[in-house]
Amino acid sequence: MPLLVSVTTTSLAPTNSSSSTPVPGETRLGDELNLLYPAEALLTSTVFAQLDFVWTGTEFAAP
Repeated sequence: MPLLVSVTTTSLAPTNSSSSTPVPGETRLGDELNLLYPAEALLTSTVFAQLDFVWTGTEFAAP
């Protein structure tokens, strides 16, 4: 009997949103990176100064 495995994809949605995609004007770069990395890693990251950048629909930009 074959083993059945359920596979789901993980999106980069903000942690405080029920949406499965980044929301223009609301999603912050820091929200997205917090899904992938611990906060301690972001504090020393080269992108630390850009964590408040907001998703425009095509890129993260300064608010």
